[in-house]
Amino acid sequence: MHMTSAHVGTHAVLLLLLLSFTASPVLAASTPAPVLQNLNLQAARASLAASVSVGSPQVYGGAAIFKCSYADDQGVLIPLANCSVVIDGRHNPAVMGLSAESSYGEILPVGTHSWYCSCFAAGYEKKESSPTQHIVFASQESIEFRDQASAAVTDAKTALAEAKQKGENTVDSEKALSEAEAALLQGNFRLANTLVANDDLLAGHSNTQGRIFDMGLLLVPLLFLGVVFVGLLFIFMRK
Repeated sequence: MHMTSAHVGTHAVLLLLLLSFTASPVLAASTPAPVLQNLNLQAARASLAASVSVGSPQVYGGAAIFKCSYADDQGVLIPLANCSVVIDGRHNPAVMGLSAESSYGEILPVGTHSWYCSCFAAGYEKKESSPTQHIVFASQESIEFRDQASAAVTDAKTALAEAKQKGENTVDSEKALSEAEAALLQGNFRLANTLVANDDLLAGHSNTQGRIFDMGLLLVPLLFLGVVFVGLLFIFMRK
């Protein structure tokens, strides 16, 4: 078969097109980028309640029981919680009971102690309760003396306020009252009462109240005698 140069050129072009088509790579379908799943790594909400009870009368030698209630947002106690009772900066591991409430007991020395609960659990946020003061008294006598010291400090506050309104100099009395309040907070009731009694301005209010009360007591028998006298006088006048 005789082929002209035109036919040869046409076949060459077709051959080149065929080769270029078969050699060109087939583009793969593009796959979307993997989407990261939200693993919800944020800790679940939790709540914490702290309380303290005294196993025996609150005297030296009485054990204080500190309790931590660590619960989820539904109020259900978390059974695998890890709790500590922090007393005066010391971390004390609390023991979990059957009710999932953690507790720790200790015989503390006389004085004022600061404590709080610290709890955490896997999957839940860590929680700490607000620091609270726990006072261990020296003796039962101190507890009974507390009311007297508290009343003296209250009266002293009233006397100080009245003195300020009158424009009196209350600098020393304010210092004495501040020290008395601190002693009362620390459980040193005798010192609190002494600080108030030794200040003329602070003690004056209580003494004035006492004198008024004493005068009221004197009026009772005087009124009784007056009634008796009037009755006798009325009887004599009828005769």
